[in-house]
Amino acid sequence: MAGIASRWALHVTFPLTAATVPKFLEGWRPVYAKFQNEPDLLTFDVVHSTQEEGTIRFVETWKTDPEGIMKVIMSDYFKDFLAANKTLVTKPIEVQFFKVFEDWKINKQ
Repeated sequence: MAGIASRWALHVTFPLTAATVPKFLEGWRPVYAKFQNEPDLLTFDVVHSTQEEGTIRFVETWKTDPEGIMKVIMSDYFKDFLAANKTLVTKPIEVQFFKVFEDWKINKQ
């Protein structure tokens, strides 16, 4: 299909309670310091839902395929973060991959 590149978007949704969001984000801070150095990671945002209080989503863009992304997600530092915060998550974590349409990209800084 024209306009589709090898970039992938990943959305990881963490259902939390509003009260546990600060603790969750503080636990993410040291992992984020390592995570931002991943060579195939292009963009990363942490967003929160205005409809579902306490729901946090990591919105990422990668220049590798889902298999390459999963290698990072299964790294020790990321697995340690998930294990340390599993009691904060109220439902299963949702992971979604999307292939990026290059023709429909806006990147303003």
